[in-house]
Amino acid sequence: LVQNYVGQGDWVRSVDSESMVPWLYSSSLQTFISYDDEESIQHKLDYILAEDLGGMMFWELSGDDDQHTLVHQMASELRPSSP
Repeated sequence: LVQNYVGQGDWVRSVDSESMVPWLYSSSLQTFISYDDEESIQHKLDYILAEDLGGMMFWELSGDDDQHTLVHQMASELRPSSP
């Protein structure tokens, strides 16, 4: 998404103020894309940790980059500490 849409053409990035999740819209294509980025994942991780929830799930990995930035972010925050 970052390479092909964010900041490209007429794609406009916005963030939903309640869910804290970004979305893109192209008026010429009349296309809407919602997705997660490092900031939105961090909001979700903060909530999970604050509420002492057991974990996190995600729908698909295709929006992550080749370095698996989002997966590494989730794993590093949710990995249990050594006793």
